[in-house]
Amino acid sequence: MFQIHCFVPGADKNKLIVDIICRKDVCIRGEAKYHSHCGSWKNVPHHCQCTLVVPMQFRSGFPIPPNCILEKAVATFEAEVLVVSIPKK
Repeated sequence: MFQIHCFVPGADKNKLIVDIICRKDVCIRGEAKYHSHCGSWKNVPHHCQCTLVVPMQFRSGFPIPPNCILEKAVATFEAEVLVVSIPKK
């Protein structure tokens, strides 16, 4: 199983877009909130004391390894983390 975990604080899951480009790359784009002073985080809802929190557009690309079954790709969103899962042959 190939997985991508993308932390997107404050994102609206209905506005996140996951595309597979030319069967070679996964592109994740949308809007999340930029936090000015965050350190490490855990897999729980995000709470911080940042002095600046602003919405920002983002776009990230990830190469897909060989032998993935792209037709069975699934994206889930929970606790501000988008997970894209693609099974392998």
